[in-house]
Amino acid sequence: MIKKNNGLIATHEHITHRFFSSDVNEQRRILEKCRTLGENGEESISHIVAVPIDFISNDDIVECESEWQRIEPGFIRRAVGTHPVWVQELTENRFQHLRELAGAGTEWADLPWESARTEPAVAIGETGLDYYRSGENKNKQKYWFQKFVELSLEKKLPLILHVRDSVDNNAEVEKQGISTDSAWMDTLQILDSYRDENHLSTEPEKTPWGVLHCCTVHTSHA
Repeated sequence: MIKKNNGLIATHEHITHRFFSSDVNEQRRILEKCRTLGENGEESISHIVAVPIDFISNDDIVECESEWQRIEPGFIRRAVGTHPVWVQELTENRFQHLRELAGAGTEWADLPWESARTEPAVAIGETGLDYYRSGENKNKQKYWFQKFVELSLEKKLPLILHVRDSVDNNAEVEKQGISTDSAWMDTLQILDSYRDENHLSTEPEKTPWGVLHCCTVHTSHA
């Protein structure tokens, strides 16, 4: 969650996941409950960032976002991306489609959250590296992760990062340490390759930034 002046922004919701969207009435009931939380004194949710999993879920989110624009403009806002375990679905043509879904580049602070328009997207992701469930296609994951980092810089949008190592236990990671062949180290290396110290003060848009949604390294490595 991110605190906003008129409520909270739920930054990572898979509202089109098959377990959530298979029952449209239940999906609407839950989203409506989120929308009306503030009416009963709870902390209100002003916006939900709908995060895709596979390629096709990006279009599903656009459809859901458009539907909710008629109910409450800006309540559902989309991210654009593909979870690392699903990058085998991507092609250059499909990536171009995602670039178009991201819309025109807009500074994040200037995004029209309450606009009746559904352009642009508000984040790129989720994206990253997952060596726990899909370690056999590391090179493909790295390739598409770099493409999404470049898209985030092009569109001036934050990244939603998913970084999961082959060892998924904090105690085990602490005992073994982080090997050089790890999702965490590879992520840092890729992000660092876009980081230019000369740009940080004058051209921050050339430095990747965002939310680390999932990370399995021990807290001592944070």
